[in-house]
Amino acid sequence: MTDNTKKSNNLFDFATSELSQDAFFCWSLNWLAVKEDTEDPYYKYGKAMLDLFLGEHKKDIYKEVKVKKQFNKIDVLVLFKDNQDNQYALIIEDKTNTSEHNEQIKKYKEKLNEALSKNQDIGYENLPGNQIYTAYVKTGIMYSQDFFMKNTVNTVVDFDRLYGLLEEYCKEQKGMIRSDISLDYYHYLKKINDKHCRIEEMIDEYNYVEALKTEYGRYCFLKKIFYEENGKMDLNCKDKTDEADMYVETIKSENNNGKVPFAEYVIWHAKQNEKMAETDQQDEEYHSIFWRIDNSTENKTVSPYLALRYYSKRKNNIFDDLKEYATTKCIETPKIKDKTIFSNKESRKGSTERNLLYIPIRNLNGISLTEISKVLHDINSKLTTYCKTEFENIK
Repeated sequence: MTDNTKKSNNLFDFATSELSQDAFFCWSLNWLAVKEDTEDPYYKYGKAMLDLFLGEHKKDIYKEVKVKKQFNKIDVLVLFKDNQDNQYALIIEDKTNTSEHNEQIKKYKEKLNEALSKNQDIGYENLPGNQIYTAYVKTGIMYSQDFFMKNTVNTVVDFDRLYGLLEEYCKEQKGMIRSDISLDYYHYLKKINDKHCRIEEMIDEYNYVEALKTEYGRYCFLKKIFYEENGKMDLNCKDKTDEADMYVETIKSENNNGKVPFAEYVIWHAKQNEKMAETDQQDEEYHSIFWRIDNSTENKTVSPYLALRYYSKRKNNIFDDLKEYATTKCIETPKIKDKTIFSNKESRKGSTERNLLYIPIRNLNGISLTEISKVLHDINSKLTTYCKTEFENIK
């Protein structure tokens, strides 16, 4: 059993993969198949988890529950009946630190009935589409792409919702579940939650350098600065349906050659017009402007920075205009509270991403989020207006 007051040997410190998380969800949900007494704490726990994954489609009663792992490549498949013996299926796509790709969930749903018909021992086939539910569960950082999954699936479950359920059933002196497996998983999530809280405290105390050395700190900083005034990006965030618009005002992250993943917030994204190009390429290529948080090495010291960058794979003639406008028109003053925050940092020659503005994060330490936000939002507003006027309607 995990004891956080002493050295602990937590299974999930080693079992960190999505497959391990799949197994935990299967184990938790399978209590509905194992326990017959609906008042049993483990039955209630299993029902609470299935309720969470089903969201507004949860049922009062679950009968003849069957839990399948990696059935037809589905992470977790739950088959069950309601109190009127109607058959249902729940497809759970489980993620830790990656996101959905290639319309996985849509394909799983389309192929489910065919797969079930080939396994007649299961006893489920020809399920109507409205009786096949889908859930997207992610315990890692929820970037914008993950939140927009609410447009694709029936239910999105993030870290906070899952942690809240585990806390209710497993927390010491309160929880009803005393299994080492569930307690280990709860303490594993609690350790992540505690780490996130410490990083948020550093940001709230304006200690940005240490916070932004971490992936969660980079995400949290961009979220607090750009997304909403209260810094809360949740499942009620605005929808993105237009293909180009999907990239704008969104926070994303990508791998970084084994280092801490960089984080980005895109402020402008559009197709290049042939009139801008210096080549004879006929294909239309997007170009964009975004803020990026990453690390730089100065005098053998690794330090985070925030850069406003212009991206284009195609050679064009607008970077110099953007650079001049950003440095002369977007910045009313290079200082906040008498602290110079901007530095001159040239981009690598021939790079597809080039710096328009550059801020070493150490220059922001001690400055409030409100003051930083005001400066950066003002830059965004001026620069996007300039781009829409100068570059989007060239004929």
